[in-house]
Amino acid sequence: FGHRIIGLVKGPHLVIVPTLTLKEQWLERLPIFNPSTKNEVTVETYHAYEKVARKPWSVVLFDECQHLPAPTFIKLSTIQAKYRIGFSGSPFREDGRENYIFALTGFPIGMAWSDLLKLRIIHVPQFRVYVLPDRRAKDRKLDELMQLPLKTIIFCDSLDYGEEISKRLEIPFVYGETRERLDIIRNSQACVVSRVGDEGLSDLKLERIIEVAFLFGSRMQESQRFGRLMHSERKTQHIILMTRAEYEAYQKRLLAITQRGFKLELIEEA
Repeated sequence: FGHRIIGLVKGPHLVIVPTLTLKEQWLERLPIFNPSTKNEVTVETYHAYEKVARKPWSVVLFDECQHLPAPTFIKLSTIQAKYRIGFSGSPFREDGRENYIFALTGFPIGMAWSDLLKLRIIHVPQFRVYVLPDRRAKDRKLDELMQLPLKTIIFCDSLDYGEEISKRLEIPFVYGETRERLDIIRNSQACVVSRVGDEGLSDLKLERIIEVAFLFGSRMQESQRFGRLMHSERKTQHIILMTRAEYEAYQKRLLAITQRGFKLELIEEA
């Protein structure tokens, strides 16, 4: 939809994204969808206010606009623009500023996922949560799951833990310092990915996501992570590995699944 707007509205366009991974994906797709207007488009991250603030824009497009109300980024909403639009599949915040998402980017359209499901624009994965005694049990369950050779992203917020999993399973680890992230993710049967892959990442061949470490009770992160599966061309699974302590402390993040009306299977193991 964003590329369609860029092709229809004349003038300079600014696309604001939360990560370099998403910036890479936008820049990769511009020559495909808008080869004649690609030079009119600037793609920057939410940290680039000083680079873009002084120029008037025809359209400012805030991708993953749930970030915009943050105190660090809200000044981006003052950029001079004829039109502004916000995209988000996870309009959640844990700081009481959710209403600002819409106040800063416009009236929400397309919030009813049931319509998208009926049109088969998105597909629902199978959701499963394993509640395990401790991290050692979590590691054993991960090793067991990986015996099934599906195209998999293992999400891990901890860099040390991600490196440990990467070495044990002999698969790539994609994190902040990794170059050519999209190529690595697309060309690997399985890989470990830090938060840099949470948002906007699209891989039509993806079959499974396994979460082993996460941002506490963040509904936004949970929604973003299972959203990576919803455009896949294949039957998909979203699996979350939690210790009992994590489940008791952070189960609020699972509301991102159940409040959408999706079925969640909970399995407790000794």
